[in-house]
Amino acid sequence: FLRAMALLTDRTDITAALYGEQESWSKDAYGQDMLKLASGITGVKIMGKFDPADIHRIHGQIDALIVPSIWAENCPLTILEALALGTPVICADGEGMTNLIQDGHNGLVFKSRDSADLAARIRTLADSPGLLQKLQTNAQCLRIISQDVAEFEKIYAHAKPPADPQW
Repeated sequence: FLRAMALLTDRTDITAALYGEQESWSKDAYGQDMLKLASGITGVKIMGKFDPADIHRIHGQIDALIVPSIWAENCPLTILEALALGTPVICADGEGMTNLIQDGHNGLVFKSRDSADLAARIRTLADSPGLLQKLQTNAQCLRIISQDVAEFEKIYAHAKPPADPQW
Protein backbone atom coordinates (compact mmCIF):
# COMPACT_ATOMS: atom_id res chain seq x y z
CA PHE A 1 0.00 0.00 0.00
CA LEU A 2 2.69 2.49 1.00
CA ARG A 3 4.81 1.66 -2.03
CA ALA A 4 1.74 2.24 -4.22
CA MET A 5 1.19 5.63 -2.58
CA ALA A 6 4.85 6.46 -3.24
CA LEU A 7 4.11 5.92 -6.95
CA LEU A 8 1.30 8.48 -6.74
CA THR A 9 3.22 11.45 -5.33
CA ASP A 10 2.62 13.33 -8.59
CA ARG A 11 -1.09 13.42 -7.69
CA THR A 12 -1.95 16.04 -5.09
CA ASP A 13 -5.61 15.01 -5.33
CA ILE A 14 -4.91 11.51 -3.98
CA THR A 15 -4.43 11.14 -0.24
CA ALA A 16 -4.51 8.22 2.14
CA ALA A 17 -5.42 8.15 5.81
CA LEU A 18 -3.50 5.40 7.59
CA TYR A 19 -5.23 4.21 10.75
CA GLY A 20 -3.82 1.88 13.38
CA GLU A 21 -1.88 1.78 16.59
CA GLN A 22 1.48 3.40 15.95
CA GLU A 23 2.83 1.79 19.11
CA SER A 24 2.45 -1.66 17.55
CA TRP A 25 4.14 -0.52 14.33
CA SER A 26 7.33 0.37 16.15
CA LYS A 27 7.72 -2.99 17.91
CA ASP A 28 9.76 -4.58 15.12
CA ALA A 29 12.10 -3.51 12.34
CA TYR A 30 9.52 -4.02 9.57
CA GLY A 31 6.95 -1.86 11.37
CA GLN A 32 9.55 0.82 12.02
CA ASP A 33 10.54 0.80 8.33
CA MET A 34 6.91 1.10 7.24
CA LEU A 35 6.23 3.95 9.66
CA LYS A 36 9.31 5.78 8.38
CA LEU A 37 8.21 5.18 4.78
CA ALA A 38 4.68 6.40 5.53
CA SER A 39 5.88 9.59 7.16
CA GLY A 40 8.00 10.37 4.08
CA ILE A 41 5.24 10.06 1.47
CA THR A 42 3.36 13.19 0.52
CA GLY A 43 -0.34 12.43 0.65
CA VAL A 44 -0.17 9.81 3.41
CA LYS A 45 -1.59 11.01 6.70
CA ILE A 46 -0.86 8.90 9.76
CA MET A 47 -4.05 9.03 11.80
CA GLY A 48 -3.23 6.56 14.57
CA LYS A 49 -5.67 4.64 16.69
CA PHE A 50 -9.38 5.42 16.52
CA ASP A 51 -12.37 4.73 18.71
CA PRO A 52 -14.58 2.08 17.06
CA ALA A 53 -17.56 4.36 17.73
CA ASP A 54 -16.04 6.74 15.13
CA ILE A 55 -16.07 4.21 12.28
CA HIS A 56 -19.17 5.69 10.63
CA ARG A 57 -17.62 9.17 10.65
CA ILE A 58 -14.30 7.88 9.29
CA HIS A 59 -15.98 6.03 6.42
CA GLY A 60 -17.90 9.18 5.63
CA GLN A 61 -14.58 10.93 5.01
CA ILE A 62 -13.03 8.40 2.62
CA ASP A 63 -13.81 7.43 -0.95
CA ALA A 64 -12.62 3.83 -0.64
CA LEU A 65 -11.06 1.42 1.84
CA ILE A 66 -7.86 -0.30 0.75
CA VAL A 67 -7.30 -3.84 2.01
CA PRO A 68 -3.89 -5.00 0.74
CA SER A 69 -3.82 -8.28 2.67
CA ILE A 70 -1.24 -10.73 1.36
CA TRP A 71 -2.75 -13.93 2.76
CA ALA A 72 -6.00 -15.78 2.31
CA GLU A 73 -8.74 -14.29 4.43
CA ASN A 74 -11.88 -15.92 5.74
CA CYS A 75 -14.43 -13.13 5.65
CA PRO A 76 -12.72 -9.86 6.59
CA LEU A 77 -14.84 -7.78 8.92
CA THR A 78 -13.22 -4.59 7.62
CA ILE A 79 -14.61 -5.33 4.17
CA LEU A 80 -18.06 -6.25 5.48
CA GLU A 81 -18.08 -3.11 7.61
CA ALA A 82 -17.04 -0.92 4.67
CA LEU A 83 -19.75 -2.32 2.41
CA ALA A 84 -22.37 -1.93 5.14
CA LEU A 85 -21.36 1.74 5.39
CA GLY A 86 -21.47 2.27 1.61
CA THR A 87 -17.69 2.46 1.17
CA PRO A 88 -16.22 0.70 -1.89
CA VAL A 89 -13.18 -1.49 -1.26
CA ILE A 90 -9.95 -1.80 -3.20
CA CYS A 91 -8.56 -5.20 -2.24
CA ALA A 92 -5.86 -7.66 -3.19
CA ASP A 93 -6.91 -10.64 -5.26
CA GLY A 94 -6.60 -13.08 -2.37
CA GLU A 95 -9.13 -15.66 -1.29
CA GLY A 96 -11.92 -14.43 0.94
CA MET A 97 -11.68 -10.86 -0.27
CA THR A 98 -12.68 -11.51 -3.88
CA ASN A 99 -15.63 -13.52 -2.59
CA LEU A 100 -16.98 -10.20 -1.27
CA ILE A 101 -15.62 -7.67 -3.76
CA GLN A 102 -16.59 -7.86 -7.42
CA ASP A 103 -14.12 -5.89 -9.50
CA GLY A 104 -15.85 -2.87 -11.02
CA HIS A 105 -19.10 -3.49 -9.13
CA ASN A 106 -18.62 -2.76 -5.41
CA GLY A 107 -14.89 -2.21 -5.45
CA LEU A 108 -11.68 -2.81 -7.36
CA VAL A 109 -9.28 -5.74 -7.19
CA PHE A 110 -5.52 -5.56 -7.71
CA LYS A 111 -2.83 -8.19 -7.99
CA SER A 112 -1.51 -9.07 -4.55
CA ARG A 113 1.95 -7.67 -3.72
CA ASP A 114 1.88 -5.54 -6.89
CA SER A 115 2.32 -1.90 -5.87
CA ALA A 116 2.14 -0.66 -9.45
CA ASP A 117 -1.19 -2.42 -10.01
CA LEU A 118 -2.61 -1.00 -6.78
CA ALA A 119 -1.40 2.49 -7.76
CA ALA A 120 -3.05 2.08 -11.16
CA ARG A 121 -6.35 1.09 -9.52
CA ILE A 122 -6.22 4.09 -7.18
CA ARG A 123 -5.39 6.35 -10.11
CA THR A 124 -8.30 4.91 -12.14
CA LEU A 125 -10.70 5.56 -9.28
CA ALA A 126 -9.45 9.13 -8.83
CA ASP A 127 -9.79 9.81 -12.55
CA SER A 128 -13.28 8.30 -12.92
CA PRO A 129 -15.94 10.07 -10.82
CA GLY A 130 -18.62 7.99 -12.54
CA LEU A 131 -16.88 4.79 -11.48
CA LEU A 132 -16.60 6.00 -7.89
CA GLN A 133 -20.31 6.81 -7.82
CA LYS A 134 -21.17 3.37 -9.26
CA LEU A 135 -18.99 1.59 -6.70
CA GLN A 136 -20.49 3.63 -3.85
CA THR A 137 -24.02 2.78 -5.04
CA ASN A 138 -23.17 -0.92 -5.16
CA ALA A 139 -21.27 -0.99 -1.86
CA GLN A 140 -24.02 -2.44 0.28
CA CYS A 141 -24.43 -4.71 3.25
CA LEU A 142 -24.22 -8.24 1.88
CA ARG A 143 -26.15 -10.01 4.60
CA ILE A 144 -27.64 -9.25 7.96
CA ILE A 145 -27.21 -11.42 11.03
CA SER A 146 -30.76 -12.75 10.90
CA GLN A 147 -30.01 -14.19 7.44
CA ASP A 148 -26.95 -15.98 8.79
CA VAL A 149 -28.95 -17.32 11.72
CA ALA A 150 -31.65 -18.65 9.38
CA GLU A 151 -29.00 -20.40 7.24
CA PHE A 152 -27.36 -22.01 10.27
CA GLU A 153 -30.73 -23.12 11.64
CA LYS A 154 -31.49 -24.84 8.32
CA ILE A 155 -28.16 -26.63 8.37
CA TYR A 156 -28.51 -27.79 11.97
CA ALA A 157 -32.16 -28.81 11.53
CA HIS A 158 -31.08 -31.41 8.97
CA ALA A 159 -27.83 -32.44 10.64
CA LYS A 160 -27.59 -36.06 11.73
CA PRO A 161 -24.98 -37.66 13.94
CA PRO A 162 -22.67 -40.12 12.21
CA ALA A 163 -23.93 -43.73 12.21
CA ASP A 164 -20.69 -44.99 13.72
CA PRO A 165 -19.01 -42.20 15.67
CA GLN A 166 -15.26 -42.71 15.87
CA TRP A 167 -14.70 -40.50 18.94
